[in-house]
Amino acid sequence: MISTPQQLLDFSKVIASYGITAYREGGDEHISKNARLLNDIDMEGIEFLPIGLFVDSEDANFGEAYSAYFDGTFDGRGHAISNINVAWNKKFHDAALFGRTASSAI
Repeated sequence: MISTPQQLLDFSKVIASYGITAYREGGDEHISKNARLLNDIDMEGIEFLPIGLFVDSEDANFGEAYSAYFDGTFDGRGHAISNINVAWNKKFHDAALFGRTASSAI
């Protein structure tokens, strides 16, 4: 259940952290987590990390590329996420609410 900007940011960080763990264990990770928006969320002033991401080998802290694929359900329930500022730099190749997905239901 997501009802605040911080909870949305925390959700994206959970997906990213699974990707780092998967890399350390020798592969990419498909993370099956589910989320539901409880209300509209205004992300004004928050730098957002995409939900699911790919980090290139030359930019990864570990020296090799890794991915964290979001492979769950994100139920917006008709609510809006506004004023989103996606963190994008050379390291993260995806600049959207969802960076990398697998067989997700969005």
